[in-house]
Amino acid sequence: MRHFTIGKKVMGLVVVLLGLQLVIGALTAHQLRSINTWLVAISQEAVPGLAAIGDVSAHLQEFRSATWEHTTATDIAHRVAAERHMERARHELDADLSRYEKSVRLPEDQSNYQLLRRQLASFYSAWDSVLPMSRTGEPGEAAKLNHARVEPEFAATEATLAQMRKWNAAFGNRSAAQAEAAAVFAIFSSGAALAITITFGCFLSLFIVRKVNADLRAVVESLAGQAEEIAGSAGQVASISQAVALGASDQAASVEQTSAANNEITAMASQNAEKSSIATTLVNESQARFIETSAALKKMLAAMEDISAANGRVNKIIGLIDEIAFQTNILSLNAAVEAARAGDAGMGFAVVAEEVRSLAQRCAQAAKDTEALIAESMAKSVEGKRRVADVSAAISGAAEEARKVKELVADVKAASLEQSRGIQEISKALGQIERVTQASAASAEECAASAQDMSQRSAQLGMVVNTLRAMVETPGL
Repeated sequence: MRHFTIGKKVMGLVVVLLGLQLVIGALTAHQLRSINTWLVAISQEAVPGLAAIGDVSAHLQEFRSATWEHTTATDIAHRVAAERHMERARHELDADLSRYEKSVRLPEDQSNYQLLRRQLASFYSAWDSVLPMSRTGEPGEAAKLNHARVEPEFAATEATLAQMRKWNAAFGNRSAAQAEAAAVFAIFSSGAALAITITFGCFLSLFIVRKVNADLRAVVESLAGQAEEIAGSAGQVASISQAVALGASDQAASVEQTSAANNEITAMASQNAEKSSIATTLVNESQARFIETSAALKKMLAAMEDISAANGRVNKIIGLIDEIAFQTNILSLNAAVEAARAGDAGMGFAVVAEEVRSLAQRCAQAAKDTEALIAESMAKSVEGKRRVADVSAAISGAAEEARKVKELVADVKAASLEQSRGIQEISKALGQIERVTQASAASAEECAASAQDMSQRSAQLGMVVNTLRAMVETPGL
């Protein structure tokens, strides 16, 4: 009868133990389903969303760089290449958006996605309004219009992308926190079930397992050593994971700062290219004016040479006039002599001869005065010709210097374009580094969470081992 009572007590304990384990198992299963739900949210929404946003940002940067390349291009071939680059970047950006749309589940995420779509449409519309002017080959005006219309839309789109990136990161962190809480509860439930099982097992062992005490002691010691090793390994993994997470966070901050500095350098390179184009235009205009001025001076020299030649001919004519005046004077003297011989009959002729002689003398004096003036004019003409020749030589030298300045400006412009293309490649590399850094940071955080979970489990295992050791070392067993 006593043995039957003991058997009923053992069966009652077993039934109670099974009931408790069923309840705890149900709670643990519910928490595991919650963990699975949050992990699915992280793997199918937060992580793909962050990756897609990173790709969208990188391809948007490529499209924007291609717009600057198009507005600063000086020939059709470069503009055609820039348009192909824009078409490829836009196609990849649309593919990234379609990929992100598949991960959209919540209303807030859907609202952010629709806002991004609208801002991208505004960005494309702004560029379409700049494209016709850029295709006409006016880089200076096109670059100004691009900076005034397209850049604000690009900044707004970048701000929306940053907001979406922040939202996805926050959503991932919340999901991870929920999963961690559910995991802690599941671990606690499992630990509670294990503790209850061990406790009830110890009570049952008082009745049925007294002979296995030595084997149980060996198992406990082995389990204790393994628990210590797991605890040490978990501590090392946790410290390494935290260090990696901190390094990844610092690297992400550095990459963001570098990306911001690279954007400023890109803007400066675009401004340099625009100013180089304007300087090239001004130098071309100055060189054209120098050429026109040099041609005008050459015409002036030719005209002054013609004036000198005309002055020579005028000198000959004046000499002829002087000679005619001299002959006229002699003739008037001869006429006066003949009039004197004629007496009263030649009085009128004598008066005429006197007037003719006076007129010849005035002509001779006027010819001398004119000759003096022409000689002075010729001297001034020679001096003016010399000075004009000096000015022509100076302008020719300035034209040559302008040509050299034009070549230097062309070299600076080419170097600016090369610098712009190099900065675009750097932007692509920075985008790739940023995506890798974000992925590394996420992996480091997951590793740190796993290490923390392992540490908690090893601590609970140590508690269980202590309990078992205390049970095994109980006197009388």
